[in-house]
Amino acid sequence: AIQFTVTFPSDNPIDYAAIGIGISNTSSMSGLDIYAFDSNSSDVMDFNIASGNGKPTVADTQQDGLFVSLNAITNLTTIVFYRRIETLDLNDVPIVFGNSLIFAFAFGEGSVWGTVDPWKQHTDRGSVNLTIADCQQTSVPQTVSPSDAPTSVPTEVPTPAPPSFTPCSSIVSVPTGINDFDINYEVGVDELTNPAIQFTVTFPSDNPIDYAAIGIGISNTSSMSGLDIYAFDSNSSDVMDFNIASGNGKPTVADTQQDGLFVSLNSITNLTTIVFYRKLDTGDVNDVVIRFNDSMILGVAYGEGSVWDPQDPWQQHVERAALNITFSECAQTNVPDTQPPTVAPTASPSSFTPCSSSVSVPTGI
Repeated sequence: AIQFTVTFPSDNPIDYAAIGIGISNTSSMSGLDIYAFDSNSSDVMDFNIASGNGKPTVADTQQDGLFVSLNAITNLTTIVFYRRIETLDLNDVPIVFGNSLIFAFAFGEGSVWGTVDPWKQHTDRGSVNLTIADCQQTSVPQTVSPSDAPTSVPTEVPTPAPPSFTPCSSIVSVPTGINDFDINYEVGVDELTNPAIQFTVTFPSDNPIDYAAIGIGISNTSSMSGLDIYAFDSNSSDVMDFNIASGNGKPTVADTQQDGLFVSLNSITNLTTIVFYRKLDTGDVNDVVIRFNDSMILGVAYGEGSVWDPQDPWQQHVERAALNITFSECAQTNVPDTQPPTVAPTASPSSFTPCSSSVSVPTGI
């Protein structure tokens, strides 16, 4: 599969923008496999392959654009979604590794879903030639031959479910009071149906070399002491989980059990957006347990420097805030299954696990 992170202008706070991404082996709109979305809706619309120019109108009966996250701030929206290389849908273009394809894009005002304010003709568009490379480890099964199994018949090792987050709530915005520093969160479950919370954080990254570092803490205290801190910077696609802080000052002791699960990162001029999640109760004594309906403190801060690079270490924050927050439970979270054993098994939630580094596609817009 391939996961896309798209940042586009959304200057109108009511209508916002719409983006269409198409992957095609032609050089015109005809033949494009289009995925559209807008900054008002946490979803992706997969359309039938276009037969000509004009606004797509026929939604694909098999929706293969799988939504991950959306974050809208002043004038910009970032959405993350993925699709399989081969969706087995006649109305989708299969992506072939190593083949040159056309990657088309456009944006304009209006809503993909709204009938009162429908999306209008694009205000800007473009296309680039793109060749997508295969990861070396893609489609390579793990096998083992146990002593009690015939040596000529290797037994496949069961692959554990990859980390994933499935929301059960709408996106909640947490005003920080800091310019260009925005936090959204969703309540849901992980791949094992443990209650979890996913954070989408956008923060200033004015220095293109050092960028910024952010620390997020969840605590039931009102000072830095007791904060359970997760830090990250715009140079690294990862999250650092630190032990609970015992006082003020830069965290230095990384938790031996890393419970901040990275989803995506997108850096553009002066702004970085990262998405990660953690379980409410990680089972780790070095993490604060998040309890629904309890008043807690969300501590936020940012500054220059790298969380990981010792040659350019993160410096004291240039801005910080402490926010009161109460997380609400979804109706279906922690509800035991009381159905009889004949109930159909629950399908695994949609998830994407990368096997390559992030690749930037310059649009010229």
